[in-house]
Amino acid sequence: MKSIKLVSFFLLLTFIACEKDFHELGNQLQPDSEKFIVAYNDSTQVHAYTISDDSVTVNNQLINLLGSYHDPIFGTTTANIITQFNLAIANTNFGNADSLTADSIILHLYYDSYYKNFSGIQNDFTTDKSLNQYVNIYELNQGISFDTTYTNDFDVENYYDEADLICRTNLIPDSLKYINIKLPLSFAEHFLFADTSNLTDNESFYNFFKGLYIKADPVVIGGTIYYINLSSTSSRLSLYYTDMADTTSKQYSFLTSVETPKINLFNHEYENSSIKNIDNNIEDTVIYIQAMSGLQSRIEIPGLNSWQDSSDIIINRTELIFTVQEENSYYKEYAVPNRLVLKGINEDDTRQYIPDYIQVNENGSLSYTGESYNSEINGYSFNITSYFQKLIRKEITTKGFYLYSYGSATNARRAVLRSGRNSNPITLKITYSKI
Repeated sequence: MKSIKLVSFFLLLTFIACEKDFHELGNQLQPDSEKFIVAYNDSTQVHAYTISDDSVTVNNQLINLLGSYHDPIFGTTTANIITQFNLAIANTNFGNADSLTADSIILHLYYDSYYKNFSGIQNDFTTDKSLNQYVNIYELNQGISFDTTYTNDFDVENYYDEADLICRTNLIPDSLKYINIKLPLSFAEHFLFADTSNLTDNESFYNFFKGLYIKADPVVIGGTIYYINLSSTSSRLSLYYTDMADTTSKQYSFLTSVETPKINLFNHEYENSSIKNIDNNIEDTVIYIQAMSGLQSRIEIPGLNSWQDSSDIIINRTELIFTVQEENSYYKEYAVPNRLVLKGINEDDTRQYIPDYIQVNENGSLSYTGESYNSEINGYSFNITSYFQKLIRKEITTKGFYLYSYGSATNARRAVLRSGRNSNPITLKITYSKI
């Protein structure tokens, strides 16, 4: 059998500002049959800009964020919740109103986790002053729909009135991961003495009680964002009352669940942050990524489509690598996102899925996974090999990429990443074989 000699060429492209010629390294170190070429093209840059991420769907998420925290880089961020409640059972009837007495009503919010400055965590949450903050709770005057898609530009001002304040209270968790908020007795009586026609089913209950708006006060220092689980019946509105007919104390819970309509709203005060270049097409040495419908990055690589003329190569692997800016970014105090998402930009500016990150689930559905944080490089290395092969074959064209936090509506993390203008810039690494 004749042996077929295949010479592999490896190209490492690092995009920085200066210009240099291609360099061949290693030819003198290998026999002719094993030569390889490492070439550096320094004449092309990657451009990266920080832009707003304002198109996030914020309703009916499994986790809802609540609270406020102040970040020395990103400024103050606040997360608020709108939620309705379901009846525990249909045709609820508390009994004869003449024999009923309201004892209390408590809003129980169960949280899975939280986000804050992690440099000073204490075991006793109640003594950690950074967790000490306030919320205002309002009754909605207009309902929300489970079947409607809401984004972060949702105008909550049309759904409540400041005059409908139920209470303002301190937001303090207990050791069992509950935040328990005691509401006024007058609010308990609102349900206890409701006409039974309002308690027939969830539809009639929604018409009677539109839900709650839980609005956190922005903090100026410290603070915490809680990951509230409103998809679990552990979060509920519990009514405690006594029926004097039999002198027994009773309890009834209005529940939240996966099917309960809910909206998360986020506010970022970037004008008081140290970030100056947002949505102004000015490149900085770093880019900023923040979840909660905060910040994302637009990545542009001029000349990337020129690879479509390279018909005599096979792409072995293509990686786009982003690393965390370690200096003055507080990345150890404020945890970076577990995963980031990269999407291509079509010619009409719509977003394009990277095929390398499309995952087929067991039930046949598709999900888009994103890239996990890599502690070895302190960053994120995206494998975009299939996407780049499509580019070579002229199946697609691209204007660049969008980079943003995975699960932007359900986590509070942020990151400062090095840009193309950084001394340790974004890297596009291409390994290919010559045909």
